[in-house]
Amino acid sequence: MIDKIKALLQEVENMKAANAEELEALRIKYLSKKGEISALMNDFRNVAADQKREVGKFLNELKEATQNKRTERRFRQCTDRKR
Repeated sequence: MIDKIKALLQEVENMKAANAEELEALRIKYLSKKGEISALMNDFRNVAADQKREVGKFLNELKEATQNKRTERRFRQCTDRKR
């Protein structure tokens, strides 16, 4: 599970959302109710007790990175429109 989280984290970090449609696609793919992060959160219940701390840390890092990427891109698009 950690490998999957790390792969998704790398994918998010490399993602380039150039317009509003791509930004919405990022939100849907990762942050929506049926998205990648929600699926991982559901699978988190099945993680062994001794691994929960480490897996939880990576899962929270992925969620924060995705939210930050989305916020950063939205801010950048807003400032680009004002120019």
